[in-house]
Amino acid sequence: ASPPNPNIVAFFSTGIGSTSKSAGEAVEIMLAPNQSTVVSLDLILPSDLLLNTRIVVSFEVIAGMNEEMQPYELTYDALIIVDQQRRIDVELSSPNALINPTGVGVPLFVNLTSTSSQSEDLELNVILPENWQAVCNGVLLESIGQNMTLQAGHIDPQIDDIPCTLHRISGPLEGKLTFSVASKDGALQWEGSQVFTFSERPNDTTSIAVETVAGGIAVFLAFVLLLAISLRKRGDSEIVDLQEEDEQPMDIVQAGPPASNGPPIQQSTMTPHHEPEQQATSNEQGPMLPAEGLPQGWTMEQWTHYGQQYLDRMKGQA
Repeated sequence: ASPPNPNIVAFFSTGIGSTSKSAGEAVEIMLAPNQSTVVSLDLILPSDLLLNTRIVVSFEVIAGMNEEMQPYELTYDALIIVDQQRRIDVELSSPNALINPTGVGVPLFVNLTSTSSQSEDLELNVILPENWQAVCNGVLLESIGQNMTLQAGHIDPQIDDIPCTLHRISGPLEGKLTFSVASKDGALQWEGSQVFTFSERPNDTTSIAVETVAGGIAVFLAFVLLLAISLRKRGDSEIVDLQEEDEQPMDIVQAGPPASNGPPIQQSTMTPHHEPEQQATSNEQGPMLPAEGLPQGWTMEQWTHYGQQYLDRMKGQA
């Protein structure tokens, strides 16, 4: 064979009902005049035989005598080319040596590669510990398995990476997961296993304690938030009170005799002119700003309304 393969097995038989003989073994055949027989050859090819391997089968026949009293020698060569193959390579993703928490899926992959010269109809199955589940391609992998088809891959290998997730509902914390892949006709079979370990799910008491602590933290944060809002409102109220105190008119102390003891007040009627309009405009803008500008912390609106009181108070202090 080319390339050589020591695992090729050949045997042949002569005629109907004859026993099989190993290749390379001489067999005597008795033939009467004008009699013929059929020599058949069977080959068993190993699964690792490469596509397009050439196998040459040689037949050598020695019979009768020629004129020179030498036996006749006949040689016949048959060429066999391997033009078909069926091969599926399967491997699992790297083993997970971690202790996985119960309730969280563990990801893994089943990688398929087909180099068969024909399409392959395959079935994927899994054996799990009790109350464990495997989901592959988004579908729960049940006892009936999951079917898939790979096209011919002898020219371009056909690859299919199947994503799976392992879940522990209950049952043992450690167990072996066994995947198997087989063709529909049973010609191709593969099996692989991995061991996974889970930790126990937290009990209800722990869950209640965690929820209680979380609830207490939420209540404390709500109390702090309400306290901050209350203090902020209180600060705003104090600022408003200070502004109201600034808005109150100053008490003016009269110096001299009461107005009742003074001369009678003469009433006069003034002819209207444009001066009051100017004074009203001046009152809307407030008194003239001092040389140092607005008092510290004052706004222009406050100066418009209370600037005159401020000036009077400053004059009184002087």
